[in-house]
Amino acid sequence: MTVKTITKKLITVLCLEGCHGSGKTELCKYFSKVGFTVLDEAFLDMPTFSIPNQSLTMETVWVSNWFQRLLKMELIENSNNNNNNNNNNNNNYNNLNNLNNNNNNNNNNNNNNNNNNNNNNNNNNNNNNNNNNNNNNNNNNNNNNNNNNNNNNNNNNNNNNNNNNNNNNNNNNNNNNRNNINKFDNQHQKVFIADRSPFSAILYSKNNGHYLDPIISEQIKELKKYTNIDIKTVYLKVEKDVLWERIQKRLEEQPERKKYNEDSYQWMQDTVDFYESRKWDYVIDNNTFSPESIFTQLTTPILEQQEQKKNQ
Repeated sequence: MTVKTITKKLITVLCLEGCHGSGKTELCKYFSKVGFTVLDEAFLDMPTFSIPNQSLTMETVWVSNWFQRLLKMELIENSNNNNNNNNNNNNNYNNLNNLNNNNNNNNNNNNNNNNNNNNNNNNNNNNNNNNNNNNNNNNNNNNNNNNNNNNNNNNNNNNNNNNNNNNNNNNNNNNNNRNNINKFDNQHQKVFIADRSPFSAILYSKNNGHYLDPIISEQIKELKKYTNIDIKTVYLKVEKDVLWERIQKRLEEQPERKKYNEDSYQWMQDTVDFYESRKWDYVIDNNTFSPESIFTQLTTPILEQQEQKKNQ
């Protein structure tokens, strides 16, 4: 049985999968905008050798780098978590010292205050007489000034209220997103969004990519067993006619994507068949792109899991 220490975070990686044009890129942008850490495909960082990039060998290298990146990130998260815990302990110790010092200071201050009070009482009597005379004169002037100021302030407040209402609406939306992120990025849990999972290497390998399938599946199981990393795959499902329309529109804006064979309907068909033939942790309909709805569908199970652990 694997024993996990309290200081380790639970790291959940939600891997977005689907055919080109299914909305992965736009969804990653949305998650990044609301505060999530998004992991890109990282295939552009792959070194170039004499062997083709989409050979089984190079796809295997990419898969290894993908898992290695997660392991490094786990080390960083746990290190940061331990540092925060140590800082909290130091703060608690400092607070105790401060309390003791404050008590001593308060005793000394009380003695000084008693001596000073006697002197102050005498001075205050004299000052009060003078102040009363001055206050009577000042009050008349202040009343006139206050009336003018109140009129001006009322006008300014009306204008400001309109602006503040608009700003508050925007701020509330941002705060809601930030509050949501705090549930997925804290001392107990960290949620990452990944553009594709290692399983995509099976599709893109030009020869014998199926050999990677059992290896990747076993690697995911090992990470869950020996570390606090839990990898979840998310298939964004889109009807073929909607998908092809999106692909055509993107090719008009980014014609360079033809080099990835994205102008081929048959390649789209083969890609969809690959995704439809596999079992994924989550399957989400993305015919009508709604990032807010997908956000809710993906994060609700994580929140439910958190509640179950609290009640155990």
